[in-house]
Amino acid sequence: MKNNWSVIYILVLSGLFLSCNSGSTNPEELATLQDELLDANTIIDSIKLKVAELEDKNLQLYKNNAEKDLPVLTRDEAAVHKMVANLKKAFNNIYQDKNPDKILRFFLPSFSTNQVTINIDNEAEIALFSSEDFKKFLKKQIREKGIFIEMEKITFLDTQIKGEIFTTTFKNVAKVYRNNTLITNRVIVSTITGRNKDGWKIGNYSWVSIDYAAKN
Repeated sequence: MKNNWSVIYILVLSGLFLSCNSGSTNPEELATLQDELLDANTIIDSIKLKVAELEDKNLQLYKNNAEKDLPVLTRDEAAVHKMVANLKKAFNNIYQDKNPDKILRFFLPSFSTNQVTINIDNEAEIALFSSEDFKKFLKKQIREKGIFIEMEKITFLDTQIKGEIFTTTFKNVAKVYRNNTLITNRVIVSTITGRNKDGWKIGNYSWVSIDYAAKN
């Protein structure tokens, strides 16, 4: 930073000396030059102070993010996270849209899904879906009368990208309603793996959901 200040100082002084006649040595011009030098020093001190303030703010922001454990995302990681957020919105809207394609557009033409569900009674069930099976699963969700599932805020746990391949793991809570009455709080931990093919698309979607009875 010292070198940078030297450059600024030299540039300011160069402008001042160029504005003076090199052959002039009368007292008035020298006094004017001294005043201008003082003004230049004042400007440089002001710039130094402003930069110091910005550096302090940047350091504090870095410390705050570190305390909150907020990751610094690359452009690709941010794009993957945005895709997941849009997928969540599509899941929430499927009961109004009644169109599985609004969800399937986030998937590659050929994909697989698998789920582990643990219900309120601690009974576990495992299901594996092909692309066609998952489409049928979505249609069944749409047809189910009186049931509405609302996905809430997503917390990303880890995201890795290598070339065009990505994998991301995240957690979110869903609320399950029957006839507008909350019946279940569902914690879901998901891992999505896929690739960048005309946008980030899903090749495999795995999730574990654990149901808890809603408190009255």
